[in-house]
Amino acid sequence: MLRLVRQRIRIPAAGKVRLSSSLSGGDGDFPILKGHKAAQDFSKDSLKSHETTRYEEGQHKVVKKEFKIYRWNPDKPNTKPYLQSFFVDLSTCGPMVLDVLQKIKAEEDASLSYRRSCREGICGSCSMNIDGTNTVACLKPINSDTSKATIITPLPHMYVIKDLVIDLTNFYQQYKSVEPWLKTRKPPKDGREYRQSPNDRKKLDGLYECILCACCTTSCPSYWWNPEEFPGPAALIQAYRWISDSRDEFREERLQALTENETKERVLKILRPVLVMEENTAAATERRSGTELKKPRDDQKVSAEPIQNNKNQNQNQRSVVPSKPSSNQYPNNHQLGHYENHQQQQRSSHNNNSSSVDPYRGGPRKVPREAIGLSGPVMSSNYGNSNGYGGPARTNVAAAATTTTKSQDQSGSLCRAISTRMDPETLKIMGNEDYKNGNFAEALALYDAAIAIDPNKAAYRSNKSAALTALGRILDAVFECREAIRIEPHYHRAHHRLGNLYLRLGEVEKSIYHFKHSGPEADQEDIAKAKTVQTHISKCTEAKRLRDWNGLITETRNTISSGADAAPQVYALQAEALLKTHRHEEADDALSRCPVFDVDISTRYYGPVGYAGFLVVRAQVHLACGRFDEAVEAIQRAGKLDGNNREVTMVSRRAQAVTEARFRGNELFKTGRFQEACAAYGEGLDHDPRNSVLLCNRAACWTKLGQFEKSVEDCTAAISVRPGYRKARLRRVDCNAKIGNWELAVADYEMLKKETPEDEEVIRGLTEAQQQLMKRRGQDS
Repeated sequence: MLRLVRQRIRIPAAGKVRLSSSLSGGDGDFPILKGHKAAQDFSKDSLKSHETTRYEEGQHKVVKKEFKIYRWNPDKPNTKPYLQSFFVDLSTCGPMVLDVLQKIKAEEDASLSYRRSCREGICGSCSMNIDGTNTVACLKPINSDTSKATIITPLPHMYVIKDLVIDLTNFYQQYKSVEPWLKTRKPPKDGREYRQSPNDRKKLDGLYECILCACCTTSCPSYWWNPEEFPGPAALIQAYRWISDSRDEFREERLQALTENETKERVLKILRPVLVMEENTAAATERRSGTELKKPRDDQKVSAEPIQNNKNQNQNQRSVVPSKPSSNQYPNNHQLGHYENHQQQQRSSHNNNSSSVDPYRGGPRKVPREAIGLSGPVMSSNYGNSNGYGGPARTNVAAAATTTTKSQDQSGSLCRAISTRMDPETLKIMGNEDYKNGNFAEALALYDAAIAIDPNKAAYRSNKSAALTALGRILDAVFECREAIRIEPHYHRAHHRLGNLYLRLGEVEKSIYHFKHSGPEADQEDIAKAKTVQTHISKCTEAKRLRDWNGLITETRNTISSGADAAPQVYALQAEALLKTHRHEEADDALSRCPVFDVDISTRYYGPVGYAGFLVVRAQVHLACGRFDEAVEAIQRAGKLDGNNREVTMVSRRAQAVTEARFRGNELFKTGRFQEACAAYGEGLDHDPRNSVLLCNRAACWTKLGQFEKSVEDCTAAISVRPGYRKARLRRVDCNAKIGNWELAVADYEMLKKETPEDEEVIRGLTEAQQQLMKRRGQDS
């Protein structure tokens, strides 16, 4: 109804006709809105704003009004947020605040950033704080009082991305957590739809209309104080909407999910002071009675390092309150002052074992000497060691990942035992020592134990990410870094570490974003390196578009050497280009240098379609190198992830046809039916003309049939795509020897001797071939 009125208001007036007369009968009561007081007030404000700027006798009435808009640019992190004034002529502008923003962006400052979409109060994109009230700009009339400036700021108590754009990640995660969809245990009786009576449907009025603008949530003091645990009004009303729905069959489960965590947290908050009081009372009683405190048993002495006293332990165990934006970032949120002072007192009593800059003060945190286990350029030091992804170290990486999994399983009970008796900070310090000594699996287990005790400490997640990176588990490291930043959005070290991880994965835009948010942890060299990788990736895309395969090979190598050394998509592009140029062995070598990630984790990170594309290339490489079963397995997995992909279908058909042809040819060869086996291999080569294994197998058939020239021809074709194919080279040597081509036989034997210098059979064959060659040359002379 409001949108209808707004649409009528926006129709230009003709001559001296007053909109208030045409729309409300002249008295401004708006009969169409009778019974809707809020809508009437809104419409009156809109008309009042419009009347201020109306045309009079064809003359343009100039009405200037000041708008102070919040500005902050992440590209200039050293510049504090400020309010910038704009003077707008309301007579040439629409009646709503969004019209003012549009006019400013179009005519005065194109760098002004804000969200907007429908401009009809439906999408909720343009939500912001206007003159101290959270609202949507497209439905907020301009205040006609030109003597006062209108102040426009982002929604309060939220992290700002730029200007009026805020980060709504946590808001949407909380909305998702209530599972806002219909959940049933069985399908409808008629198999068509779930029916609902009119009375039950009426109960949902006022619940389903939420447009997720976040205005109510960001106005809620409870959400300001505890945004990680309290879901906020918007999420709660959505939860109640489905709890009240008569069609939903998971009402009890929804209620339990909403109340379970909050109830546990409240119980812990109540019990903690009680337990502390009991401990203090017991200690005082023992002192009065003259008895000594009991000494700990030997089996409880886990570490020689002193354990913190009860006071510090209780502080560490206190429920972690999420960090809030700084006052510099939100000059309009004066109510944060008391909160920040309280947080400063809390942080000063905690042992913050991170050397990153405190976002509240801008200065370095105090770090105990024992806790500096991951200080310095941890990420860069990991890139060049044997746990990276260069050449022969690939096997070590895969083995390390496997060993890590086994060691985690074996040390699980140990970690659980430690976690019940040790302070998490002590566990982190021990993990740091193991990390410095290169014991990454042990460090990972200790960080896991610390997280099990205090899962809301960002430093533990970040350190775990470093250990996972050293073990070659890059994607797991990314997820841990994301979690650390979710817990503490201004954790500079986690941003820097995540930036490096994204750079290695070829996610350049994300990398640059986190480098810019890493404060003093990053420098211009990091961003310059990321931009270099971005340039090479752009050239890779262009080369593939132009089907310039040699250029693509060069650019993928440059991309990997520039820093994207763990990007599967880049390795896949390189392997694909090598396959197109019939360099199968090099394609296999290129893909072998690509890090091997877990299938489920890769699918979760890249998405089904993205990971399916990588599997298609892997299947083609397996097929070209004769690993038929692996090729079929990879392409079938790709089909499950992206069944509508045309390339997946084509490669799947080719893999199935080649595999069947090879199997049928092998069976015929075993029974001595060499001519039929030769034909069977030929059918497979119709689908894959340069398949080295089929060529070599058909060469064996030609040899049995006495057609040595054809056998040499097939072996040569196989060796051209796979120069290191030993079996094909040995077969060609044998055929050349039988037809007397001793020069070619000697050349092949010398090549084989370089590959396996201690192979006695090769040495004997080379000697015999050289003797035959010398004998023939003597006869010729």
